[in-house]
Amino acid sequence: MRKGEIIEIIISELDLYIIDKVRELRNLREISQTALSQYMELADGFISKVENPKERAKYSIRHLNLLPKILKVSWEELLPAKPLKNDLVRATYKKKSRADVKRGEQLYELIKKVPLSEDEIKKYNKGLLD
Repeated sequence: MRKGEIIEIIISELDLYIIDKVRELRNLREISQTALSQYMELADGFISKVENPKERAKYSIRHLNLLPKILKVSWEELLPAKPLKNDLVRATYKKKSRADVKRGEQLYELIKKVPLSEDEIKKYNKGLLD
């Protein structure tokens, strides 16, 4: 994928929220992706895969129990204050040039997030929509 290329994924809005929140907290504490993976006793590239929209890796319930301890935050700081409005969303990302990415920034910029319709969710759940 080259600079400026677009990637579109379907993802749970809650997964997207948690991934973004962990990235934000990780960057505030100046913890690299590799270091966070190691603190969690996971493969060195795990956090990189979670934060890359081209990958399918996500945080599990077990990870959500480990993260507050490592990031030194309360459980509530990882989760939204109330249930999110949408179940699944279509997230569109634009890839930046590695040279343009500053420390703590992500390589993929979220440029659009659109909720899936009820029909799209049904098709997605049946494996008919990517």
